[in-house]
Amino acid sequence: MNEDDSLIFREPSVESEDTPEKRWEVGHFDPPLYRQRYDKVLTLLQNDLWKNVMSRVADFGCAEAKFVVMLKSLPRVREAIGVDINENLLDLFRHRIEPLFIDYLEPRPETPLSMYLMAGSVAEVDVRLLDIDAVTSIEL
Repeated sequence: MNEDDSLIFREPSVESEDTPEKRWEVGHFDPPLYRQRYDKVLTLLQNDLWKNVMSRVADFGCAEAKFVVMLKSLPRVREAIGVDINENLLDLFRHRIEPLFIDYLEPRPETPLSMYLMAGSVAEVDVRLLDIDAVTSIEL
């Protein structure tokens, strides 16, 4: 494993206050571990081999839709779809995929983007997901 592939782990500081919670703390990841995973997958999706032919991406187990929002940075993607089995969770975080004001001021130069969240399972066939070019399942 080279240095780029390693996780970033920080030891707890010695000068931190002594509380029961702090005594159990063994360190933390900086940035958070989920963010490091998301960044690594996004880097793989930006690979020159397929970034120009990938237009529909689905993220299974999208939960809070954090990674689905990160798919905005892929210039050729025209559909980013988050799939999760928990409909209540999808409803709670649906606002994350709504366009921001800046999205109207600076539209994507190459391809317009549609973002969706849908209830579904990785274990069941769903015709809405035909012709998907890339599938991720980081938090599954």
